[in-house]
Amino acid sequence: MKDDRVYVGDMLDCCRNILSLAGEGESAFRSDFRVRDALLWNILVLGEACKHVTPATRGRWPAVPWHDIAGMRDKLVHGYANIDYDLVWLTATTDIPRLRAMLDELAAAMGPALE
Repeated sequence: MKDDRVYVGDMLDCCRNILSLAGEGESAFRSDFRVRDALLWNILVLGEACKHVTPATRGRWPAVPWHDIAGMRDKLVHGYANIDYDLVWLTATTDIPRLRAMLDELAAAMGPALE
């Protein structure tokens, strides 16, 4: 089993990637499948990494919307034919910056990852 710090680090990497991709702009997200697919992939990995963080760590950091992160991953995977791209864009541009700040704080408190 990996250390929670590894999963939190993966989550932070995904947040950075999502923010970089969102920086391409909404028109690129809507018109370029590579930008859209990369952004979606990072949301999926973010949600999967979230699911591997132990309940103990999640309990110590209740402000992180663990359930919502995992739930969005599940909706994208299982409802891939009905993705709400407006919601994905809103998540990338509104929720992810806040999440990154929370995860930065969490990662700093946890210390470096032990792999």
